[in-house]
Amino acid sequence: METHEGVLTMLSLRFIKTEILPVHIIKNFKTLFSKRTDVDYGDFDTTSSSDAEESLKSAEEIIEAIDVVRKKLIAEMN
Repeated sequence: METHEGVLTMLSLRFIKTEILPVHIIKNFKTLFSKRTDVDYGDFDTTSSSDAEESLKSAEEIIEAIDVVRKKLIAEMN
């Protein structure tokens, strides 16, 4: 995978389309990526602390959901 868009595409194809992860996970991931891109490269050079806290909470939910799936897939391999 060479790009962030490639990662999003593969997540969608392998985990969202197959219903391993819920759709809101990829939507939240795309939102976080968009926010990060805006802050890093766009006209918005700052973000509010409440927006940052909201983004952190969303990222934690994404990581938690992916970790649950990771553990399940590993258990199924054994």
